[in-house]
Amino acid sequence: MNSIILLNILVEAIIAYFYLNRVLIRKKRLPVTILSFLAAYVIIALAYEQLHFTLNALCFLLVHLAIIRINYRSSWPIAFLHSLLLTFVMASTDILSICIVTMLGPGFNSYLSDTSVLILVAVLSKVLYFAAAFIMSGYTDMKRFPESSSSIVLVLSILPAFSLVTLTGITYILSAGDLSSGSFSLIAVSLLALLLANYIIFPIYRKIQSAESENASLQLSLARDEADAETYRLLRSQYEAQRILIHDTKNHLDVIRTLAEAGEDAKIKEYISSLEELPELNRNMRLSQDSILNIILLRFSDYCRMNGLSFSSTVLIDQLPFADAKDITALFGNLLSNAVEAAEKTDPKYVDLIVKEDPALHRVRIAVTNSCNQAPVSDGKGHLLSSKADASSHGYGTKSIERVVQKYGGSCTVDYNEAENRFTAVVLLPMPPADL
Repeated sequence: MNSIILLNILVEAIIAYFYLNRVLIRKKRLPVTILSFLAAYVIIALAYEQLHFTLNALCFLLVHLAIIRINYRSSWPIAFLHSLLLTFVMASTDILSICIVTMLGPGFNSYLSDTSVLILVAVLSKVLYFAAAFIMSGYTDMKRFPESSSSIVLVLSILPAFSLVTLTGITYILSAGDLSSGSFSLIAVSLLALLLANYIIFPIYRKIQSAESENASLQLSLARDEADAETYRLLRSQYEAQRILIHDTKNHLDVIRTLAEAGEDAKIKEYISSLEELPELNRNMRLSQDSILNIILLRFSDYCRMNGLSFSSTVLIDQLPFADAKDITALFGNLLSNAVEAAEKTDPKYVDLIVKEDPALHRVRIAVTNSCNQAPVSDGKGHLLSSKADASSHGYGTKSIERVVQKYGGSCTVDYNEAENRFTAVVLLPMPPADL
């Protein structure tokens, strides 16, 4: 195979890699993805030797469909849409470049025999291909917005699919016989119009993504309001029940005194046991839907209550982005432990935890705020030092926290407000992807 053609195929692979990494989230390690691209483009190179447009286009489409499904987080409709667009843009920029060069003098198929024409066509087509990929990728942000519904994506795929069929017909017309310079000009303009029409898909898709994200945010806000209202109703109900219980305490004591005077020890135990079963005496409220996190929060709540610290926790999500209980314990246990240790050395003493979803970023936001007399000591690289000599005591468990954050592809930032003696640690974790 001609070395120019091989270089041309290599550049196509680099452009496709650039495009896919901008519009999709990679799920495989980089070496695996690179090997996948190399293997895929070996297949494309072998198919190219047949010099059959339909076969080459079909091979390009299927190979990129496989690349996306193997290496990137995407549903089948999303993978099909991007494969179609890459195939159409690659093929149309090739044909457009040949038409432009042909209008300058050489015949349509002259690039097959003339090396200088081949180089000119290759350079022009790849420049156009890269420019098109760069522009298209700027309109799609799968890393910020979740995928749209499959039906919408399939509808958007209709235009590039029909464009690819039209391009196949144009290719056969061009190769069938000699055409005038005006015909080549008309075909070139038509190809540009097709490219522009396909570009329209991206701002439309971006608009749909934005609308769906805003709708999801609104629905989440409404759900939170309902949850808050229900929580306040339950708290009020519990408060009223406790007031009634306090009011009835005298009566209960009278009953117990009467039973004691009568020597009814067994009945006293039975009566006290029945009182212990009353929900009004159950102080352990459910602080989180996740049972592990709930245990952690109750433990720290008890510790703070017994040691004179103010503790509050607000968990506004039902599902945490964790695969196992060890990670929940490692992250929340160390975050809260650090916060409590620092807060105990201050006055006033407080620890606040908020766990909620950020729909705009499709992330779970975990924020722990606590009183703190001194700024934590840093190593200068964004990491807190793990040393007990640090008066703020924020160094403990930082490696464990970082391990969990890195495991789930998240981020952790810290901030110290010296004026208010307030330390805040914020962890952002991606929500678990929907089943594809």
